[in-house]
Order: sequence, then structure tokens, then C-alpha cells
Amino acid sequence: MRISRIAQGVIPDYGDRSYASVAAIYSALGIEKSLLTASFLGYGLFLLALTEAVRRYRHGHLTWSTTIVAAAGCILGAVYLGFYSKDIVVAVIALAVIALPSNPAGNVTLALIFVGYALTFRSYWFLILAISIGLIVLRRRLRTPARMLLLLVAVLVTASLIYASLYGVDIRDVRDAINADRLGSADAQSAISSFLTGGGVAGGAINACLELLFLVAPIPLALTGGPLYAGIAVLLAAFWMTVFLAVRKLGRTPSADPRLWRASAVLLACVVVQSLFEPDYGSALRHLTPFLPVALFLLHGASTITALRANQQPAARSRVYIRGAV
Repeated sequence: MRISRIAQGVIPDYGDRSYASVAAIYSALGIEKSLLTASFLGYGLFLLALTEAVRRYRHGHLTWSTTIVAAAGCILGAVYLGFYSKDIVVAVIALAVIALPSNPAGNVTLALIFVGYALTFRSYWFLILAISIGLIVLRRRLRTPARMLLLLVAVLVTASLIYASLYGVDIRDVRDAINADRLGSADAQSAISSFLTGGGVAGGAINACLELLFLVAPIPLALTGGPLYAGIAVLLAAFWMTVFLAVRKLGRTPSADPRLWRASAVLLACVVVQSLFEPDYGSALRHLTPFLPVALFLLHGASTITALRANQQPAARSRVYIRGAV
């Protein structure tokens, strides 16, 4: 394992701060030579986040969608977090998204966690934070998936234009450069290629929108061939469909728990950033896995609110508000 070897000082980190940072964590915990302990730690944190997602609405009823997300999470969590992994920190962030209160102190704490992770691991988390804040602030104007999707498209176009103006290159070049170094590897088989190769900055913006579309509905991956890629395509499509449906449910209850809006904002911000930089669908699934507890929290909370509204008198339905268990 590369992380373990870096933590033990066997190999250098070659200037990769994300590997250096996570290796330092394992080294500080004294488990750089214990794969079993590292596996239990990573998977244990992930299961803790899953449990917290359900506990917050423990009086609600699990639907088929929440059950599937929970089951898929247990499997994918073992696959991607059951060893030395950079995503162990993301699992902790997911737990914070679920558990921290929605008051100013809780939101500021979460924002600082995002900033800390961006500084020490992945700088694109600054973008995730900015988009999340924007979605939360505008949530009352974005009560339907259609409006939410339009805003995400606007964010993609803006990000593409800003990147081109700052760095003088098309934002497509980031992904293309990564994939060029991985030709012939297993990851290259599910690579996310640019759909438009020309058009300058405008073409890059349009391409980013197409990437977003095919991340939530990964038709190109399904057409790649083979049951594995078809299975990943179905998983990704089903996941994002349930997330958008949950956002729709929240939109029908303006006074819903703000933590659910926060969870949906973080998830949608992540898919926007993935559409800009994710090199392949396998990596998209791996980076999405630590957020499955956040999705479970969103789906379970939205389903609970819907069930409660169905049992309310019509005049009281607009006043339904659930904070979840403390």
C-alpha cells in the first residue's frame, strides 16, 4: 500500500500533499504497519456515519431507497475504506455534515473543517464549500430539482470561465492531462473523456455541462460493455435519481430541517466538482462512497417528513418541521 509505505518512510510522497497528510495521520496513530487496524478504523468510521444518519431520524421508517443506499454503503464502504485510504478523512467530514447542528456555530465549524481539508488534502474542496454555501443561501428559491439543476449548470459555466481567465487554459485540460498519463491502465477503461474537443472556453463550459449530465446518468459508461461497468452505471444513476427526488420532497416542505438542506447542498456541490475534475467513473464512485451516509441521512429525513405530512391535516402540512433526534 502506497500510503502505508509513505507513512513508514519507505518511499517519498513525491510532493503529493494528500498522500503526505493521510500518511501522517496513520503514522501519528501508530498503525502505519497494521493493515487490519487501519481497515477497522476506516470502515468503522464509515459505519458510524451510517448509523448516525439513521439515528437522527430513528422514529422514521426506512423505505426501499434508504434500505438500498444503506446496503450499498455497507458493501462499498468495505471496498473503498477497508484499507489504507485517503477517504478516511472524508468519512469524518460526512459524519460532521450529519451530526453538527444547523446553527451558526455548527455551520461555521463545518466550514472550517472544509477549509482545513482543502488546505491539507484537496484544494478543490474550496469550490465544494463555495457551492454548498451558495445552495444553502438560495435554498428557498431552489425548491424544485429543475431550478437546482439550472443553478448547477450556471455554476459549471461560471467555473469554466473563471478557470480559463485565471490559468489561460481550458478547464478540460485538467482531466485530459490526468487521463493521458494513465493510458493502458485499468482506470483508463472507464475514463471520462471530453465530449467536445473544440470550441474554446465556450466549448469547455458546454463540455462541463455534458459531463454533469453523464455523471448523474452515466450512459457512456453503460455502453462501454461488461457487467461491471453496467453495474456502476446503474448504481450512479439510481443514487442521483434518489437524491434529486429527496430534494424535491424537501422543496415541498419549506420549513424542513436545515441540516437536510445542508446535506443536499454538499452532495450536489460534490457532483458539480466531479463533473469538472473527475478522471474516470471508478474514481467518481470511490470519491462518492464516503458521502453515502450523507445521502442516507437526506433520504431518510426527507421520507420521514413526507410520511408525517401525509398524516397531517391539510392546513397544518405547510408547517411540518422535523429536526431529528438529538
